Amino acid sequence: MGWSRQIKVSVFFIGFGFLFLTGCASSIEMEAIDPVVENGFPVKIENYDALQRSSVYTYLSAPKRVLITYPGATELLLELEMDAHIIGTVEPYGAAPRTVANAYAKLPLLEAVYIPSQEEIYDMQPDLIIGWAHNFTDNEMGDVQNWHEHKIGTYIVPGTLPNQQPTVENSVYPFMDDMGRIFGIQEKAMLLIAQSKARIQVVKDKLGQMASPKKILILQSHGNGTYSLYGENYLINDLVQKAEAENLVQEQISFVGPERILAYDPDYIIYVSSSMETGKDLTDAEAIHELQNKIELRSLRAIQNRNIINIPFNDANNCNSRAVYVVEKIAHELYPNKFSGN
Repeated sequence: MGWSRQIKVSVFFIGFGFLFLTGCASSIEMEAIDPVVENGFPVKIENYDALQRSSVYTYLSAPKRVLITYPGATELLLELEMDAHIIGTVEPYGAAPRTVANAYAKLPLLEAVYIPSQEEIYDMQPDLIIGWAHNFTDNEMGDVQNWHEHKIGTYIVPGTLPNQQPTVENSVYPFMDDMGRIFGIQEKAMLLIAQSKARIQVVKDKLGQMASPKKILILQSHGNGTYSLYGENYLINDLVQKAEAENLVQEQISFVGPERILAYDPDYIIYVSSSMETGKDLTDAEAIHELQNKIELRSLRAIQNRNIINIPFNDANNCNSRAVYVVEKIAHELYPNKFSGN
């Protein structure tokens, strides 16, 4: 199968394409027969299907042919030095983190515009598929049970599950831990988790308990005067809370006009920005300039005061160690006096 480095800008907005599905608390379990214990294997991993039902799969050994349709998972595996295990992935949402950018650039990218067809997946012969929750539906990559029956593991990134309130504790750390167990590199994963916890604890220690936390909106522009406001069903809501800020929006508000945005009066706007140029993020200056040039929003106090924090789309919507950086950046920009000298 040929590889192509082309991918459409539309992928930046996958984060707003969640399927809001509900499911009963049933369980699907696939186990191998007569597993041999070796190097910590076999290992059972409890994950999910697209309906958010529990799904257990047993790995007899570390996967060697991994297909990934969620760039946050690609970045995490690169951070854990699992480059050689990835047989195909998608472009990062903007710029890849500097720490893994060179490794990411060497990976084979999927030829499919969005996700590969089930036929293409079979041709690639993966032993593990990692993706968004909505990828594992009949009209996309297929149900997880089908893949399990063909001895192909699946992993839905916890932070992409619908109808939940993702946090670092219930999404990011379990994701890291699961990857460590699946690939038999628990020590590396536990070190990454410990480092992440330590960095967030530094922020908490610096900020303490704020009597009057800053009030914010988490805003994304879709062009043509339409916007979305992130609510508690996205990880970034937890990240702003860890930075001692209060999100004025609880329920997700998607693709609305400026009049809905003007109904709020935030102290700060967290602007989820995206560049139209593949592999690039907007700089803070570019993002602030872009938002200030939206005439329909100029009456907002936060825009008038340039109280705008640029969080690129890929930082806001990747449930990996980028989340720690987002907490640090928001905290530093909201409360610079708490971090003077750092």
